[in-house]
Amino acid sequence: MPTNDNTVVPETPKGETYADNTDDSNMELLQKKTDVITVPTEAPSKSVPADLKEKLSSNKKTLIAIGISLIVVCLLLTLVICLLYWQYSAVTEKEDYNATKADTQVIACPPGVEPNATQVCILQKVILGHECIPEMVWNYNTTSPCIILSYNGKTKFDPYDDIEKLPSQMPNTLRDLIRSITYENGGVMKEVIWVSCTHFGIHSYYGPGFPSSFFSNTNLPGYRKPIVAFQLVLKDLVNTTVEIDCNMWAKGIDEQSPEASVKFTVTLEKN
Repeated sequence: MPTNDNTVVPETPKGETYADNTDDSNMELLQKKTDVITVPTEAPSKSVPADLKEKLSSNKKTLIAIGISLIVVCLLLTLVICLLYWQYSAVTEKEDYNATKADTQVIACPPGVEPNATQVCILQKVILGHECIPEMVWNYNTTSPCIILSYNGKTKFDPYDDIEKLPSQMPNTLRDLIRSITYENGGVMKEVIWVSCTHFGIHSYYGPGFPSSFFSNTNLPGYRKPIVAFQLVLKDLVNTTVEIDCNMWAKGIDEQSPEASVKFTVTLEKN
């Protein structure tokens, strides 16, 4: 290759070849010729001693057994947690009645006592009897479940104060119950918005109405909605749909108005 006087051409080492650039760039391509080496695709097999193979197999079975045991334990724990959550949370707003708010004083509200402007009444579980409570899962695991009614309105009703002036259309069962409660209270009617439900399968009421004190200060933080519980007896009505009609009773209430009545159905299914 012809060269200028100032150009030095390196001597090509033996066993190596170089490729010259074919363009005018400053990059230089250097390609080294290498020999091809054949690498075996598989390593030569070595036999595993029988005792070691047996030990590895035993360890593998132990690990599998431990894994299965852990899975079973996790499933059981998940089932227990779900049951506890369903029992104490899914069917009740229990915490809403037991919690307190910083800006509101929660009091027991004995009969005849109205809360002041900064107070709300708390539910006393004694009015729910022994079976219609969260700890008994509202008796849903029997043929005598409890039904809980609450009042979501804001209207403050005036309760009846004269047992002789109860409306004629009030069911006789409720009328007799009010007379009995009034007699036990020394002849003084309790300040209650009474509730009746029509169905022959109703076993007993727990309440059986909304105390008028629960209709005060409904806009305060921590206000508790009044509730009423009653228990059904459905042992002879399995896999049968039961229609129930409930009404509120107080001065000035039209018991057929949507605000004062509710209709629903209950079906007890048993496999």
